[in-house]
Amino acid sequence: MARTLPVSILGLFLLLTFPACKSIEPHLFKVPAAGLRSRLPGLQVTVEAPLLADRDGALPEDVQKQFQMEIIRNVTLQTDTSLYGYARLTLKDAQTSRTGRGFQALQLMTLMTPSILGVPLEYYHTSLRAEVEIIDSQGQLVGVYSGLGESTVPVAMYYGYSQQKAPRLADMLALQMALDNIRPLLVADAPYLNERLVAGGPIAELGAELGN
Repeated sequence: MARTLPVSILGLFLLLTFPACKSIEPHLFKVPAAGLRSRLPGLQVTVEAPLLADRDGALPEDVQKQFQMEIIRNVTLQTDTSLYGYARLTLKDAQTSRTGRGFQALQLMTLMTPSILGVPLEYYHTSLRAEVEIIDSQGQLVGVYSGLGESTVPVAMYYGYSQQKAPRLADMLALQMALDNIRPLLVADAPYLNERLVAGGPIAELGAELGN
């Protein structure tokens, strides 16, 4: 047993840092080409994600970048530099759980052999609810849209991800799903939103901050 434990710890260390784990970078910021037919005028993007402050997952700047890409690629016109309001994303709920950890005892007993063969060490699951508010240049709320997102990310060699990076990817995949679920709601309301935003006129001072 005295010999087995150090080897097991070494095996665990190799699993967590082994370069054969997949990179999360190609999946962090993915936005499908699904633009609104009736695109909205330019909007200033803001994000409120205090729920991420004490978590090991996505960073606030990750959420900002993902939402910015969504608005630019799928929601607003890019031919007008004027801004007619704001698109504000708020994370209303975010929960992450880990499953499969009970299998780690067996992994340690077998010197991490299953993990070396590609069996997942554990899974990270994230569920969240995102809310998108469309606000005109006068600060008037013109639409609120909510979407749920879920994800499951394996911690494993070869086809899985490292334990340090899996929580971040789980959060971002769940956010992407939530935005995918919000997009059809924006499509349905696009004519109304366009009318309200244009009627409110452009933001008087480019880049002006939105008050709560």
